[in-house]
Amino acid sequence: MIGSVYLAHFRLFSSQSASIDTSAQNKIAIEEVSNQIRESNGVVDSCLAQNPCGGHQSGNSKLVLQLWPLNASGAPFDPTTNAPDYIVYRLNNPPNDKNFVKSVYPNLSILNTRKAMTDKILASNVQILAFSYVPAVPGTSEVTVSITTQPKNSKETPFTQTVKVYLRNR
Repeated sequence: MIGSVYLAHFRLFSSQSASIDTSAQNKIAIEEVSNQIRESNGVVDSCLAQNPCGGHQSGNSKLVLQLWPLNASGAPFDPTTNAPDYIVYRLNNPPNDKNFVKSVYPNLSILNTRKAMTDKILASNVQILAFSYVPAVPGTSEVTVSITTQPKNSKETPFTQTVKVYLRNR
């Protein structure tokens, strides 16, 4: 009898712990994306030919942001040539890999810019990742990001978080 009560409480605690972890993971991922959207130069369809970003294009499940490159002191500057940096947010390899990842593609012609980063995991067990753009890309001034993650215990309810972000530099 005591063992069954203990086991029931342990399952409840484990379930709640998984839900809290999922909620925190979603919050961190949403804050990361929304901060980068605000700081970006804009949402673009795809990267420029001289700075390819793996062929990724903005759409319902991918977001390609254009950023100003950084100078030697780490301050952003507006390049006179078309030489921006790019950040791509996407699911890594759905449906097999459900990780929400961020990839940074720095300008290849400027030495003092961001470090290249591929597939930094922002959230795992992502069921749905959706981006919507107002107005449509290019010229977007508002992006809505929605992330739905499933806690590790599949019996739990998926957790969805949505945020609407306005671009500052538009």
